[in-house]
Amino acid sequence: MAIFIEEATWDDEDRKLKVKGERDEDMTITVVNAANPSQVLGRDDDDDWRIRSRHPSPVPCRVRAIGADNDNAQSDADSVTITVSAPIAGDPHASIIAYNGPQTCVACHENEARSLHGSVHYQQSGPTDYVTNIDGPSGERWNGTPGQGYSGINTYCGAHETSPRFTCAGCHVGNGRYPKTEDELLALDAQGDTESVLKELANIDCMMCHQEQYKRFPDPAGDFMDLLIVSEGADGKPDPNRMITRTDLAGIPVVDPETLDFDFVPADPSNPDLAGATVALMDITAVEAARSVHPTTRQSCLNCHAGAGGGDGTKRGDLSSALIDPDPHTDYHMSSGGAGLVCADCHAAGNHRVLGRGVDLRPNDVPERLTCTSFHEDRPHGDYDSRDGRARDTHAERLACQTCHIPTFAKVVATEVSRDWEDPHYSAKACNGRGGWLPREDKAADLTPSYQWFDGTSEVYYLTEPVVGNLPTIALSDQEAAGLGLASGSQAYVLGMPNGDVASDGAKLAPMKEHLGKVALNKTTNTLVAHSTFEFFRTGDFQRAVKSGLEQMAGMNVDDPVELVGVHTYQSINHGVEASGDALACGACHSSMSGGPVRMDLQGELGYELKGPASQVCRQCHEPKEHMSFAKLHDKHVLDKRKDCSTCHNFSRPHRGLSTSLSDD
Repeated sequence: MAIFIEEATWDDEDRKLKVKGERDEDMTITVVNAANPSQVLGRDDDDDWRIRSRHPSPVPCRVRAIGADNDNAQSDADSVTITVSAPIAGDPHASIIAYNGPQTCVACHENEARSLHGSVHYQQSGPTDYVTNIDGPSGERWNGTPGQGYSGINTYCGAHETSPRFTCAGCHVGNGRYPKTEDELLALDAQGDTESVLKELANIDCMMCHQEQYKRFPDPAGDFMDLLIVSEGADGKPDPNRMITRTDLAGIPVVDPETLDFDFVPADPSNPDLAGATVALMDITAVEAARSVHPTTRQSCLNCHAGAGGGDGTKRGDLSSALIDPDPHTDYHMSSGGAGLVCADCHAAGNHRVLGRGVDLRPNDVPERLTCTSFHEDRPHGDYDSRDGRARDTHAERLACQTCHIPTFAKVVATEVSRDWEDPHYSAKACNGRGGWLPREDKAADLTPSYQWFDGTSEVYYLTEPVVGNLPTIALSDQEAAGLGLASGSQAYVLGMPNGDVASDGAKLAPMKEHLGKVALNKTTNTLVAHSTFEFFRTGDFQRAVKSGLEQMAGMNVDDPVELVGVHTYQSINHGVEASGDALACGACHSSMSGGPVRMDLQGELGYELKGPASQVCRQCHEPKEHMSFAKLHDKHVLDKRKDCSTCHNFSRPHRGLSTSLSDD
């Protein structure tokens, strides 16, 4: 066995160690700190292997590549000495003596703030290159010319438009004020209005991403109004005759009556004005937080993304706090016992833009699409044969890597699969510790994905889009309908639908999470109502939440008739890759082969059915012959006779150069 280190470098700007090389045997490469081999910097099993790591220590350091085959025989490459800048020593952040909000960062990092300003992370909206039913910018909040953007609603929290800003603003990198558009910022530049420019850039809260211990709270120097919460009755349900009053910092921050703006401050334990705040304060002061900022880490990203939907792992079945330091089974890519990657290793697109977009999301930060082949070869197994359907690389043309390499999701932390707003329960933890009402959230763990064709584009519902006669639907089982309080035989409208089928160019079978919820359909406008999640949190009354939405939404009337309907979404499963030895076996898809049980219906649901009765299909070329197993049948017709899929099925694979002739040759 031989291993070669071609390059080992340290990127001062990205603060990232990069090691790459080659191997001449089938083995897994592990890169370690040569001075401390227990410090694993990453693993890779590609022939042209690459390792990235954020925090080698001590520095400068030497790195060593170790290869192990399936018998655990090892071979070392020569150690390579590289110079790595110390993360803190000499760092100008260490000299910070006062933190006055994000303007402290912008004083030195104006260019970085400008690069982030137009991002989806800050604007909360962006272009929709991969959403086929939306022809303009979109997001959780459209900030731009009225009528030229599209706002969304989802199967979890609904929409943000009909609730106070503080309920949704906590996780976005804005510091409380509405972002100005890029055009508005350029106009301020053109006017020479430096003060307004810097004020806008100082609304970008850098520590949301660059300090994993960071927490924040609405500025106590602003006004707070009382928050009235319906109390819990003896039956556990809301009792509108009994009210709880939250005052001072447990109340609601008062926003500017015209701009609807407010400000956050760090949840600094040394700030006496935060006494009575409903959130746990940081363990360090704001100054200490600013002094010890760092490149993004798994934890700094997951501080927000793991809690999407209202709880750890709730919304994204493949994102939870378990990924902060997962074991290799949970996520080989992110495990310190695996590749040791951080989120930015795959998602950073440069200039504070992010690669990647889920099926159910509308905007994308950059035009490029993020796939496994952004980092791996498109034929990673080295066994491609256009005639051999059993070859893994032949499969990979139509099978997403995640399908085989993420057998289950929600492995450690359960994820929500259904939400019913008509079944409220009181939680003292709701609304950041203010207390309030939450819908029933049905959760499950260790789930098998469903599988759908996905060509990288999707249709995602936007507010004001017609529903009946326009949106796709799925049939609910009796159990699912009963769980949502809907009649047997009900259907759910699909709000996030992947595009593609067995015949689509570029489409691959990909693993999905499915989620069910319930919202109100305005029967007059044939559009969905953005119920007020805040009104529900406050009262536990979904009818009141819907009424509040009707009152606030343009083009709707509080007296419009509504119907409660089921809604459904597909969501991509991309995290949770396991070691190659744990990938699915053939029997997980093909019932006649070992490695089951079968988890997908290729012929019944995914387009692989014969184009007619078997006897009729066979007679296109020859008289019916003896029964053959699935593998033998394909070997004879594809491997031996080079027949294209269209001979027996309703689709073709022309790029494989097979014959479409019906002659029995």
